[in-house]
Amino acid sequence: MAAINVYHTSVTTDNLSRNDILQWINSALDANYTKIEDLCTGAAYCQFMEMMFPGKFIYYMHVLDLTISSLQLKRVKFNAKLEHENIQNFKILQNAFRAVQVDKIVPVEKLVKGKFQDNFEFVQWFKKFFDANYTDPHDYDPVAARDGLPLGSGTKALGPGATSGSSGTRAPPAVAARPPPTKTVAPPIARPTTTILVSSHTIVAKKVT
Repeated sequence: MAAINVYHTSVTTDNLSRNDILQWINSALDANYTKIEDLCTGAAYCQFMEMMFPGKFIYYMHVLDLTISSLQLKRVKFNAKLEHENIQNFKILQNAFRAVQVDKIVPVEKLVKGKFQDNFEFVQWFKKFFDANYTDPHDYDPVAARDGLPLGSGTKALGPGATSGSSGTRAPPAVAARPPPTKTVAPPIARPTTTILVSSHTIVAKKVT
């Protein structure tokens, strides 16, 4: 099945705003993108291709000279953080394009850098490509398709001291232990003593008070 190729330049007057683009992606894929730059992972494009052409195109394995049906989303790094992971995702996208005869050149080296302008221009083209080819909407669960993995940069992080499932609530500060009270020791009571005076002839006991 060949896709419909579309051609787009940056001076096209019907471009969408960045907010419109993000709203479209988040709504269609149940994602949570907050910045255009984060599309540099390529993961969203891979899932859109699987959504547009479910089981109808071929993922090429050039090394083994084999063909495998469907895009195989399990090969996509949805939580990509490193540049080489982004490159791998775009290679999957390029193979998908080749399978359905899309002649768009993907500027991978620019996109994976995460610069706004490069990613904004590419997603503008991709939106027009999607509109031209997604002509038969069907039931599609994007979250189930990617095995429940989150997609996008807006995932809320847990706050300091929080654990999973704690909604970011911090634990109450620990109360410092108080030192034990100091015991006051009363001075000993003086008792009368007896001094013995010794002379050469007699012993006299004298009580000292």
